[in-house]
Amino acid sequence: MASRALFWLSRSPYLPEVQLSRGLLPSSGSVAADHDVGVVEPVTPRKARVLTLCAVVVAVLACYGPFLNRGFTSEDFLLIRFLSEHPPWRDFWKSLGQPWLGIAGILFFRPVSTLLYGAEISLFGTQAPAYNAVHVLVHTLNALTLAMIARRFCGFGAALGAGLLFALYPLHPNAVLFTASFATLFAAGFLLQAFACYLRWRRDGGRVAWILAVGLFVLALGSYEVAVILPVWLVAYEHLLGDAGQSHARRAYGYVPFLGVLGLYLGYRRWILGAIIGGYQGLSDQLLRF
Repeated sequence: MASRALFWLSRSPYLPEVQLSRGLLPSSGSVAADHDVGVVEPVTPRKARVLTLCAVVVAVLACYGPFLNRGFTSEDFLLIRFLSEHPPWRDFWKSLGQPWLGIAGILFFRPVSTLLYGAEISLFGTQAPAYNAVHVLVHTLNALTLAMIARRFCGFGAALGAGLLFALYPLHPNAVLFTASFATLFAAGFLLQAFACYLRWRRDGGRVAWILAVGLFVLALGSYEVAVILPVWLVAYEHLLGDAGQSHARRAYGYVPFLGVLGLYLGYRRWILGAIIGGYQGLSDQLLRF
């Protein structure tokens, strides 16, 4: 039995996650009895997904569940009233050529996330718990996506830890339970899904996953300015962790179109907003000095 177990372990794709207890190897000239052989069952991909799902959901519910009845705060009231009176889909095409909500001096370009928030407003009105429930669900999905991405680069334990850290990070409630921070939450979802699709394309091939990654990147750019970071992730991934069997020039063909999309986005911002770097004008001026 021991020799058969060793043969199975040598063929197992989960060998890094299998731990053998002391006494597994038979002593010379003898074979250990079955009860002397200890094998910790490997964490299969299916089991890892189930454990990650359960752990992240429990952690998020424990952290955010008590606050689902939290009411609106500060800008929540202003945005809900404004977008209920001026639904973003009413003049959607016009909004693509002007600053966010038509406010001069605030160089935001967030038509996609604003459209999603407007849909929430039309559905939920002034029922704050409904917004909180949806945003907690989005946050949970984001944490699970991050854990799935991390699983591509490390073991089950580290990937689960990354997902839990993202789920429970103490600064995230500001984006999850403060509904006026909707853009941060939605953009994070698009951004993480875009990266996950890119990794899936690198693993499995085919055009669908790559096209989805590009589309999700466009949606992320239309949700929040920080989405410009995705091409940096892709460059780092390809040249630090990419296929060692390919030249660095060959690896670039996957992410170069993302750089093109980013260039178009920055040029469009310059055209309609008069600035490449967004945000509040004072902060933009400070950044441009560096």
